[in-house]
Amino acid sequence: MRLGFVGTGQWATKLAAAFRECGAEIRGYTRLGSADAPGFGALYHSLDEMLPDPQIDAIVACAPPDITTEVALECAKAGKRCVATKPLMWTEMPLRFSSYERLTTCLYVDLWRLYSPAWLAMKEELRGKKIDEVHIGFCGNGPHRSFPGVLDYGPHALAFMYDLLGECELKLRFPPAWPMAERGDMWTGAFKSKDEVRAFVTIGNGAAEPHRFVKVLTPSREYTFDEPDGGSEIDSYDRNLSATKALALRRFCRAFMAGEPSRTLEYSICAQRLLERIIGENK
Repeated sequence: MRLGFVGTGQWATKLAAAFRECGAEIRGYTRLGSADAPGFGALYHSLDEMLPDPQIDAIVACAPPDITTEVALECAKAGKRCVATKPLMWTEMPLRFSSYERLTTCLYVDLWRLYSPAWLAMKEELRGKKIDEVHIGFCGNGPHRSFPGVLDYGPHALAFMYDLLGECELKLRFPPAWPMAERGDMWTGAFKSKDEVRAFVTIGNGAAEPHRFVKVLTPSREYTFDEPDGGSEIDSYDRNLSATKALALRRFCRAFMAGEPSRTLEYSICAQRLLERIIGENK
């Protein structure tokens, strides 16, 4: 697969490295400013040049949310495959796209943590078991973005909730459970699934300590998917099973390259709808 990038920042560099490890070739890029971007191929002056180029099979959009959203829209209209970094600012599927099924193979949102072997194994272990409660914490302590922190951490957290429980209704919101730094941008809410399972979600930027975990309580035991900050970068539902974040990212890249159906777009749209509501209520 031959890729073009919109944006060449830190996350774009990590995505490009992961795609290369999976056999993709980075052919070109466009970005704000005219500085060269080593490792990203030839410079395209605009997306309009890159979209129709037959030497570019897919676009990876790693720009600010407004630009990424426009790139995803243009790729969908042009039939060019695309990976869009979150937050993708769609709260509904654009009406002009009648084939939702086709978009799930052509347009991925980079909710790559769902592809972790540890998360997949934990879901398999939970199959058929009664779930009492779910606790999800995706909180950081920097760096600050040009958009609210709930839009940075929220898509990942809510994608885990949807992936495990399906559609959920927001029942209650209350002050964040984690100690907050002075510059807080945090939100905590309680949800209930169609099966009456309670889920408690904490998201945002400004926590005293970062948290990235999904904890599931069943009548017999507790299961935890945990991603410590820095260090070993282990995520595990059980201490006997661990996998690096890099492996999860490569699995995500391989799935996109193979054209596998993905629910990342569906989860992103559901999450964005809720996150915009949260932001509106907290203005």
